[in-house]
Amino acid sequence: PLQVAHAFGAFGNRLSSFVRGIGASDRIFQILATPRAERDPAALVLDSRPSEIEFRDVHFFYPARPDVPILRGISLRFVGGTTTAVTGASGGGKSTLVALILRFYDASSGAITVDGRPISALCVDWLRRNVGYVAQEPVLFSFSVKENLLYAAGDDAEGRVDGAVRAVGLQALISQLPNGLDTVGKRGGEGLS
Repeated sequence: PLQVAHAFGAFGNRLSSFVRGIGASDRIFQILATPRAERDPAALVLDSRPSEIEFRDVHFFYPARPDVPILRGISLRFVGGTTTAVTGASGGGKSTLVALILRFYDASSGAITVDGRPISALCVDWLRRNVGYVAQEPVLFSFSVKENLLYAAGDDAEGRVDGAVRAVGLQALISQLPNGLDTVGKRGGEGLS
């Protein structure tokens, strides 16, 4: 009898956690179901890709560690059509610059502008579709090469795959794969250079 009572007690705790999780997931699914335009209807969408991103006296602290400054008074410009290398010691804030450009975080102070407009006024979806970023560790899914290229590209992406392959110089690599663009990679890109 004691074991049965204990089992029912444990089940009750688990059921309570499960019900709370369902309630929290409702809000997540509501957000995911909301059309992008309704999430931020006042956000700007520029007519062309960004040609200049500028940081002016930018300071940044991660919300979880407001006592540890990551960026202190950074001022720099990224100009479209050029290559800019940002170097520095580990923990120096290089990845944070990218996180701020992609609006994963907002600057604690200072200004970040895209073509002269405050980055906070821009549509985040537009911004992320128009800023290219290659992480130190590539993230590839266990899908075909083509599906990885199409992953978050939007509805009109199918016709742009060949252009994307040419733009990043993947033709030679893809021609060596057993099934070309339809070759399925392993999680994390194992087996692909």
